Amino acid sequence: MKKLNQANTSTLLKLLEIAGHHAKIENPPYMPLSVEKLRHVQLGSIDWIIVALGHYGEMNGDLMADPTMEFLVDVAGQRAFPMYWKNDYAGRDTEAMWIDESGCINYREKAQADITDFANIWLKNIREQGFIQAANKLEIESK
Repeated sequence: MKKLNQANTSTLLKLLEIAGHHAKIENPPYMPLSVEKLRHVQLGSIDWIIVALGHYGEMNGDLMADPTMEFLVDVAGQRAFPMYWKNDYAGRDTEAMWIDESGCINYREKAQADITDFANIWLKNIREQGFIQAANKLEIESK
């Protein structure tokens, strides 16, 4: 499985640290960024978190992912693997990795590598657009 590069893993972990369970980060002129911990998964001796990260717009009253992604994150090991990608405006989604009922990780190698490449570009953009600074302000305001 292909993982996020270290800079983007750090970006994702920082957003998670600030967001807690869920946060909507406003950072005009960009679309708000939602960060949500979906669930914990114990795989072997590692406690993983499945995290959703997404920009959402609206069309005809419907919430539209632009995009949204889910990641399998090992906070202690500083690793993150993109699992799922969706863009409602394009009418496309890719489930590249999943955990079956027996607790085994399954993945489609090319699809998972492709969404990882996209995630590395997207998270770099998120970092360069100032979402971590905006999230830090959110954290200060909530205290």
